[in-house]
Amino acid sequence: MLGEASALLASLSWTVGPLIATPAIKEIGSVAFSRSRMVVFVVLLGTASALFADWSRLTWDATFWAVLSGVIGLSLGDVALFQCYKMIGPRLGSLIYMSAAPFTIVLGWAFLGEALPLQALAGGALALGGIAIAVSRKEKEAASLAPEPGALVRGILFGLLGGLGQAGGSLLQKPALLAGVDPILVAFLRAAGSLGLFLLITKPTAFKQPLRLWKRIGLAGTVSASGVFFVSFAIAHTETGLAAILSALPPIMMLPVLRIFFGVRLSWVSWAATVLALAGVVLILTR
Repeated sequence: MLGEASALLASLSWTVGPLIATPAIKEIGSVAFSRSRMVVFVVLLGTASALFADWSRLTWDATFWAVLSGVIGLSLGDVALFQCYKMIGPRLGSLIYMSAAPFTIVLGWAFLGEALPLQALAGGALALGGIAIAVSRKEKEAASLAPEPGALVRGILFGLLGGLGQAGGSLLQKPALLAGVDPILVAFLRAAGSLGLFLLITKPTAFKQPLRLWKRIGLAGTVSASGVFFVSFAIAHTETGLAAILSALPPIMMLPVLRIFFGVRLSWVSWAATVLALAGVVLILTR
């Protein structure tokens, strides 16, 4: 249950993160935002690793897989995903991001031999179905979260690429976690790998942002960095596919946030979809 609970906490982190981040992404772009956010990740996760992580089981092989996971998932995957959010907004973007869960289940079966029990698959189908209904139901958007005009097709393509990158990132960190490397250390190595790629392909001056944006980037990065740790911890303690499903719940968790903080009026269909998704989560947790 530790893995499943951690995946749910990752969902909570990734519910709040995009809502904080979207205005900054619209202003400076997905690449600049992801690059700056990685600085926050490395500082926070590096400090936590230095203070709390067990480094005794870290090997060069585990380091390689964790760093590669960060390059694929946190650099390429996140840039594509944030570009998707920028183009079509966090509501539709979250719908496309759902592709990460089935991608992860299929790749986990193909490369790691992970076969999920029937009850877990049924729960996953209910959860993903509820998410799909919730985010495909068009509600009135807050102005700062609205899609860009004429960007639907490109936004969907970026979302699918982001989902595939997230799935690849999840799977690539599994060897390090199976070797017993501390999940918080794996999360730090993933962030370091991602930041390393950005340092290689961009100039140092590209990290300069106004202080007002750094405040938003710092807040969004702090929330999302906890999600990176939670998902690593989840993958270390449960099947990768289940971790992907349970960490794909931000569209459901976002509904009360949109209602309370953005004043979005939600239909009964959205709330019914939430109940459906929660029923799927219960099936997974009681398998």
